[in-house]
Amino acid sequence: YIRKDDVIYVIIGVYVDDIPIASNYIASIRKTINQLKEKFLVKDRGPLEDCLGIKVTRNPIDGTLTLTQQKLVDDILQKFEMVD
Repeated sequence: YIRKDDVIYVIIGVYVDDIPIASNYIASIRKTINQLKEKFLVKDRGPLEDCLGIKVTRNPIDGTLTLTQQKLVDDILQKFEMVD
């Protein structure tokens, strides 16, 4: 789901019982979570660190977000005995 109001956007992903929420405005994330809590039992687990095997790393200094699948790569290399 994507909602865009002028310069503010909110993106909600849904996978089984996980619902990562992203926005360019932190207040919009809080508002969205509160709206969901009005209708559903919601656990806020804080900032996203891992989703579907993808590691999420934020750099607040330069405002970047990095997605990596290093664990998947390591598992594949180990499975095919290609470590080292």
